[in-house]
Amino acid sequence: MFWQRTVVACLAVFALGYSLGGRGLNEPDEGRFAEIGREMAASGDWLVPRLNGVMHLSKPPLTYWLIGASIKLFGPTEFAARLPAALAALGTLAAVYLMARGAFGEAEGLLTVLVLLTCPLFFVIARLITTDMLLTCWVTWSVWALWNWHDAPEGARWRLPGFYVFLGLGMLTKGPVAVVLPLLALVGLRWGHPGMRLGAMAWGRGLLLMMAIAAPWFIAVAGTDVAIWKYFLGREMVGRVLTTVHGRSEPWWFFGPVLAGAVLFWLPWLVMLPACWRQLEERERRLARMCLGWAGLGLLLFSVSRSKLATYALPLCPPLALLVVLVLRQGARQLTPQSSGWVRGAMEVSLGLTLAVAVALIVVLPRRFSMEYSTVLPLVILTPLFAGLARWQLKRRHLLATAAVMAVGLLGNYLALAAGASRVENQLSGAAPVKTLAERINVEDPHRTAPVVSYRVLPPGLPFYLQRPVIWYVPPADSESRGGAAGVFEYRSPQSESATVMTNAERFAALFTNAPGLFCVARLGDAGELTNHYRLVELARTRRYGLWSPLKAAPLSP
Repeated sequence: MFWQRTVVACLAVFALGYSLGGRGLNEPDEGRFAEIGREMAASGDWLVPRLNGVMHLSKPPLTYWLIGASIKLFGPTEFAARLPAALAALGTLAAVYLMARGAFGEAEGLLTVLVLLTCPLFFVIARLITTDMLLTCWVTWSVWALWNWHDAPEGARWRLPGFYVFLGLGMLTKGPVAVVLPLLALVGLRWGHPGMRLGAMAWGRGLLLMMAIAAPWFIAVAGTDVAIWKYFLGREMVGRVLTTVHGRSEPWWFFGPVLAGAVLFWLPWLVMLPACWRQLEERERRLARMCLGWAGLGLLLFSVSRSKLATYALPLCPPLALLVVLVLRQGARQLTPQSSGWVRGAMEVSLGLTLAVAVALIVVLPRRFSMEYSTVLPLVILTPLFAGLARWQLKRRHLLATAAVMAVGLLGNYLALAAGASRVENQLSGAAPVKTLAERINVEDPHRTAPVVSYRVLPPGLPFYLQRPVIWYVPPADSESRGGAAGVFEYRSPQSESATVMTNAERFAALFTNAPGLFCVARLGDAGELTNHYRLVELARTRRYGLWSPLKAAPLSP
């Protein structure tokens, strides 16, 4: 099995690393994380996250630290900024491989890697800069440690401290949700094994170990400042669960379709889990109950929360991948000439879904994004080829091999789409990168001495690509835009101006008189407000933002 393990490992590394820096940073999220990491690396201040020079405490710092360290090693590039997310995805794959291999065997462990890697949500977020992939990595490792502790003989109970170490790292990534999800997995494990002694988990020492990892940063940053603790506990913890203060309200059923889409091509196997439950061995049932607690109760938790984003569902993908392989394993036992109806039916539906999605993409992508047909040509070739190979394996009654062939075909399609992503990035409206605007500024101002002003809304990727702060002008009547619209939120909103935040209209007008080389970035919808008062020439634009420079060093009106 060594060569199979090597092939799957190389495939995973290539799939997650291919063209990782081949497109610009999407706004605002990727730009925000990348710029905070760049500022940490440039300033040497690894304690307080800052965005464009302003304190930014909406997330714990571990993601920023890893991005900053990567930028320190490889420079301020898209590849360096995205590398920690890709490595976290590899870490997650390693955890599910070890869990499945320990529970089932080597073949099932490798297949679990392929199943999770071909979950659309997992593959996409592995190539984006968010906290969700790193959170998923720590949650998965903590559940692995929990399962290993539970499944190990008495002499190997030393594995339990890893559970608390990963909880602490998760807390330092995204707060309490990193603790809650593994505890939900523990609820499922306890449900499957009533004789399990929870008191043997050394909670006191374990929680001290967890807090020794997670608490120092919070204490060092917040200290005795009540306002920061209010921000952490009120807006970022309670506010995300119980209020719509973050503007992410969705219907209660939102995560149901999201999770279905997250494991779209393997969904038929999850549907068949109840049908084969009775045939599962006791150890398999315990693992299944743990995964159901992890994913099922996690889905319930996210559904009752008032703040919802599709990426929040990512930590629920690893248990679903484990359940898919559990059903495939059971199906492989039953795939005989005499009894194979539901197995063949589920695989035919899975293969049908891959064909249907490929056809939809072939039709939609060239029209929606004006792409050349050559961009989607690999889908035309790879999809029927691998579907045919998978059906051949199914005919030979090699179900696990059938699933592996299907997964490799899916990965080929994913990589083809990743290769074409840079060709459509400027057509993504609000998520389009501002890289072209920064490149134009650097061409016009090679010595980087002219001031750059962002009007009303700051695209966080702009200072990343310029590698210097931007003056962010917020009109006095527009103070609310300091948060949601710009993706920037200070734990408190100081009335005084800083070096990078300007709220005085007279000072803003003076820039056009005193700084003839000024560059101004604004949303296209705000361009009218600028051109009504200043003589400007447009230099460049994306789908959402434009770049202007004054024609003359005097405004049209005072």
